Amino acid sequence: MKHFFSRGLLLLAATAACTHSADPIQPTPDYVEDGPCSVLPDPGPLGWQHEPHTLFRQQPALNPTNAEEVAYVAFVTDTMGIDRSGLYKESLRTRQVTRLNQSATYNRLHWSSRGDLLFLNQGRLWRITATGDSLRQVPGLPGSIGTFALSPDGRQLAYTVAGGTYQAAALWLTPLAGGTPRLLATPGYWPQLTLAWAADGQRLAFGAYPVGTGATPNLPHTLCTLHVGTGTFAAAPAPLPFPVQSLQWHPNGTDVFWAGGRHLYREPLANGAARQQLREGCQTRSFQSVGPVPGQPRLLVLRINSSAPTPGLLKQETVLETMSYDGQQVLQVSP
Repeated sequence: MKHFFSRGLLLLAATAACTHSADPIQPTPDYVEDGPCSVLPDPGPLGWQHEPHTLFRQQPALNPTNAEEVAYVAFVTDTMGIDRSGLYKESLRTRQVTRLNQSATYNRLHWSSRGDLLFLNQGRLWRITATGDSLRQVPGLPGSIGTFALSPDGRQLAYTVAGGTYQAAALWLTPLAGGTPRLLATPGYWPQLTLAWAADGQRLAFGAYPVGTGATPNLPHTLCTLHVGTGTFAAAPAPLPFPVQSLQWHPNGTDVFWAGGRHLYREPLANGAARQQLREGCQTRSFQSVGPVPGQPRLLVLRINSSAPTPGLLKQETVLETMSYDGQQVLQVSP
């Protein structure tokens, strides 16, 4: 891929597959063309890299107050074959990499608007500052956590506690500062990897599948919503073609963006409109964070392009992009 960098978020022109120009974002003179994700070389399955001097990222989390900074868990060995795995922070502008903690067993990484990083480690929820200080466990949670999401104001923690293999996972709510956990619902669906808060702080969305009575869950997958105040639960009428890997609400409060398989979609939940596929062929499995950029009509997308080597330890390149809500303009940020 061709890269460029200047002030702020830089523009990548619409490709041959992205010719629609209805989105109000207009490219600046400082841009280059690039092909759609579908023409990228297929790097094959991502996994442990066994040669030395290699870094393998997973669980990327963008800094919500600085779109040029990302945290991730990495499995890495140096030139001497010494394990340097752990929780890392990286500047996308300078490529400066800082290891915050040496454990690589973290997952469900989340960067809060208050500056802390939250993550799961063997079902327990932890907090660490963005400087690597003050690692501490979040107390008072009622069981082994499956996935979690922090409310828009950073005060409330929504999370799932598994009920057993292929049994319903209970949804809970707890103040992040501490307090009595509140059971929201046991909706009869098994939530997948992600929960997402609506901007109003009242509703949660999650990908799920109906709880099965046998050894395997009943498919297909679906999108579900839950009102935190009333406990009202609803499942979207249209089944999903893939499990949900990443999920965020549209600012309109009625649609959600979700990534699954190698695709990115916009899904209406209220008006019965058809699902819209925004991107295809991108590396989305566990490697994409999707979130609306405040005050701007686009999404912020982080993905891994494992086919593009970079200097030093960074053999797996992080690609940061912004994208219009209709998927027709992709704007790339890269050093």
